[in-house]
Amino acid sequence: MRKLYLLVGICIMQSSLFASNQFQVVDDLISESHKFLSAKNWDSAYYFADESYLEAKIVGYSWGKANSQYVKGWAMYKKGNLSEALLLYLESLRIMQDELESSEQPQARASLHMNIGQIYKTYSNFEGALKFYEQGLRIARNNSLNDSEIKLIYNQGVVHKHSGELAKAVEKFLAAKLLALNYENNLWYFNSINQLGLVNHELGRYDSARYYFDQAFDITPQLKRKSRYEAMIYHNKANSYFAEEDYTNAENYYLLSLQSKPRFISFKDLSELYYEIGHYEKAIDLGLKGIEYYPDGASTASSSSIFRTVGLAQLKLGRVIDGTDYMNQYSTSIDKYLVTKESTKKLEDAYQIDLLTKQYFLKLEQQKRQAQIIQLSWFFGIVVFAFILLFFAQRWYQKRKKADATDAIKAIFNQSEILRGSLDREL
Repeated sequence: MRKLYLLVGICIMQSSLFASNQFQVVDDLISESHKFLSAKNWDSAYYFADESYLEAKIVGYSWGKANSQYVKGWAMYKKGNLSEALLLYLESLRIMQDELESSEQPQARASLHMNIGQIYKTYSNFEGALKFYEQGLRIARNNSLNDSEIKLIYNQGVVHKHSGELAKAVEKFLAAKLLALNYENNLWYFNSINQLGLVNHELGRYDSARYYFDQAFDITPQLKRKSRYEAMIYHNKANSYFAEEDYTNAENYYLLSLQSKPRFISFKDLSELYYEIGHYEKAIDLGLKGIEYYPDGASTASSSSIFRTVGLAQLKLGRVIDGTDYMNQYSTSIDKYLVTKESTKKLEDAYQIDLLTKQYFLKLEQQKRQAQIIQLSWFFGIVVFAFILLFFAQRWYQKRKKADATDAIKAIFNQSEILRGSLDREL
C-alpha cells in the first residue's frame, strides 16, 4: 500500500512539474512579445503573444491566456487598429472574470480598464470611457495601486474636458494633482497642472492658463525627456498669446517650442500665425517643413489644415496652380478623415464589441448582487441565531426563576417545620 501511495505522489509531482514548465514556456513567449513592444515592432510582438495564447490554451493556463490577449490588444492599439485592440482587451477581461479569482492580477485589470477607456474616448464615446475608468478606479483603490489611481482620475478629467464639462474636468485634475503630489509622481503632477492650464485657456482666462503652464514648466527638470515637455509648455503658452493676438510673444514661444523638440503641431500653428500676420512666404516655408518632416502628421481634421494654410498663402502670392493643388490636398485629407471617422463609428457600434461590453458589465452586476445576497444571508442567519439564543436564554431564565422560587418555598416550609418541632418540644 505504501508503494502505491508513493507512486501516486510521484505522478502528481511530475504532472505539477510538467504544468509548471509549460506555464513557464507561455511566460517566456510573453516576455519576448514585450521586448518587441519596447522595440516598436508591433507585428512581432503580436506574433509571439499569439503563440503564447495558443500554448496557454493547450495547457489550461488562464492567466497566460488573459495576458496574451492583453499584449495582442496592446500591439493592435499601437498599430492603430483600435477595433481589434478593443475586442482583444475585452476578451482578456472576460477570461480574467470567468477563470481567475477576483483578487488576482489587480494591476492588469486596472490597466485593461484604462486602455479600454482610452479607446472609447478616441471614439468620442465618453459615457463608455467613464464607465471603464470608474471600474478601473475601484480596482486601483481597493488594491492601493497609486499610479493607476492617478492616471484613471486624470483620464476622467480629460473625458470631461472633451465633452465640455469643464467644472468636472477641473475637479478631476485637481484631485489627480493632489494625489500625484502625495505619491511623488512628477510626471502626472506635471500633466495635471498642464491640463488645468488648458482648461483655463478654453475658458478664455489666458493669464491663469499661463500661470499653470509656468508651474508645469518648473517641474520639467525632474522629468525624463525634459525637452519634450518643455516644448509642450512653450507651445501651449504660444497658443495663449496667439488667442490674445499678441503675435510677437506667440511667435517667440512657437520658435522656442521648435528649438526644444520639433513637432508637427508647432510647424502647423506657426505657419498659421505667419499667414495671419501676412508673412506668406514664412507660412509656406513652415507648412512645407511640417509636411516634409512629418508626412503622417496631417491625419486628423485639425492637423490637415496645414494644407489649407499653405494653399491660401500660395494663392495670396498669386501662385494659382500651387495654391489650388494644396487646397485640393486639403479637401482630400478632410474626405479621408470623414470616411475614417465614419468607418470607426461603425466599428465602435459593431454587435460583437457591444455584446462583449454588455456581458462584462452584466456579469459585474451579477457578482455584485451575489455578494449582496451572501451578505444578507449572513445577516439574517445571525439575526435568527440571535433570536434562538434569546429564546433558549429566556426559557432557561424562566426555569431558573421557577426553580429558585420553589427552593425558596421549600426553605420556608422547612423553617416552619423546624419552628413547629421546637414549639412541640417546649409543650
